Amino acid sequence: MAPPASRDLFGPFVWRDGAGGGQRVSAASVRAAGAAAPAVSNADLDRIEARFAAHSRSPLFQVRPGDDALDTLLASRQYTVGGSDHNDARAN
Repeated sequence: MAPPASRDLFGPFVWRDGAGGGQRVSAASVRAAGAAAPAVSNADLDRIEARFAAHSRSPLFQVRPGDDALDTLLASRQYTVGGSDHNDARAN
């Protein structure tokens, strides 16, 4: 797997631009998992979804062990889980 072409912090998320290199390198994730995970609000999710839209990309999130709050928030918005490791959540 190639590294993302770029990545930067965007609120509580790490934003990745995979430059067509695959889903995992193009998925956003929270900065840290588990007890160190930052709180993610509906407003945070609105902002990152808008960034995906501004880049003509469908929202895609990597949900790691310990990302229970993010997982619950994504489920409330009807995201589905998929990907080879079953940890990538995408909008329906």
